[in-house]
Amino acid sequence: MLQLQTKKFDVCQVSKLLVKYKVKASISDQVISLEGEISEELLNELCNVLTICNVQNFCGEVFPTTLNELDSSKSDESSYTEEDATFEEPSSDVELEPQYDLRYPTVKRAEVYICDFGQCFGSEQGKQRYAIVVQNDYGNIHSATTIVIACSTKMKKILPVHHYFTFSNQNMIDYDESRVGTKPNVVMAEQLRTIDKKRLRKYLGTMTPEFMDKIQEIIDVSLDLRREEKVITKTETVYVDKPVYINVPVETNTPKDLNKVQIQLLSLVDVKELFKIAQSTDSNNIKVQKILDLFGFDMQKNGMQYLFKAILISPKGSYFNLESLCDSIAKSEPNIEKDEIKRLIVARIKEQFKFKKSPTIDFIRLVNVFLI
Repeated sequence: MLQLQTKKFDVCQVSKLLVKYKVKASISDQVISLEGEISEELLNELCNVLTICNVQNFCGEVFPTTLNELDSSKSDESSYTEEDATFEEPSSDVELEPQYDLRYPTVKRAEVYICDFGQCFGSEQGKQRYAIVVQNDYGNIHSATTIVIACSTKMKKILPVHHYFTFSNQNMIDYDESRVGTKPNVVMAEQLRTIDKKRLRKYLGTMTPEFMDKIQEIIDVSLDLRREEKVITKTETVYVDKPVYINVPVETNTPKDLNKVQIQLLSLVDVKELFKIAQSTDSNNIKVQKILDLFGFDMQKNGMQYLFKAILISPKGSYFNLESLCDSIAKSEPNIEKDEIKRLIVARIKEQFKFKKSPTIDFIRLVNVFLI
């Protein structure tokens, strides 16, 4: 069996060639596996329509990377050795790994660079793009590698592991618009990479400590790092510059009142501000209004009045569901059916959070917790 690793190709065009030459084959993502005897004519036609990156047989032996070298290797098959697997002058058809020069032997956490990630595979982030250094500075001094988090100007789904921002004086210490531009960016904590420092091609600036705290939060979510603030209490008040964190076993850090969806919802807002609203002496009407504003809801949209009522009438400290809430609202709103009320509430929630499944009842219960 002969396997051809390629870049993206026209499946229909390749399939017609295989049918023409009556060759059995399996086609997967950028890999074509050919069975049986392969004619020179078929190989020539495949080379014309494909960009072949690598050629291998089924047993994993290393094959030449161009058709001419493939022909010559067949003639010398009886004397093939492991030394023959290395080629001093690779073909120009093969995409070679770029040769980098080391421009920044010493980097620091929070610095932003244009990083050449090279050729990507599948959903990996590749090519040249913004990257933020997140490795600690001790490792940055003593290691030839560093750890970066990739950025993208392409808007992604709103996820707990993403942070949207635009470079500005508020989040970059040495901000210069001519260097970083004005396009919105998204930091993707699922795209953490360990790279050689030679991949860093241009320094752009250094982010603020406050910005890096936000980045650390989404990294914690991505790597499932569980942290808990430890409050030091004595007979006198103790002031510390930074929060004190301790690692807590999984079983003791599982929230009793919040599920996974509600934790994802909390990651979308400033939790400290949410606690301030909950601990204020305002009425529940004002608290609900402020919480909905904090989550970014537009109260002018149709259906928000029903979501507002559903939160207010939800019983505190006891079980409830969306059906019972909508039924109660319908009794006080004779001009609208219960099902229509439910449809509007679900539509507003789904529109705001863009989850695959609307977290309607989870959101109402979450706000209910902060009203108790």
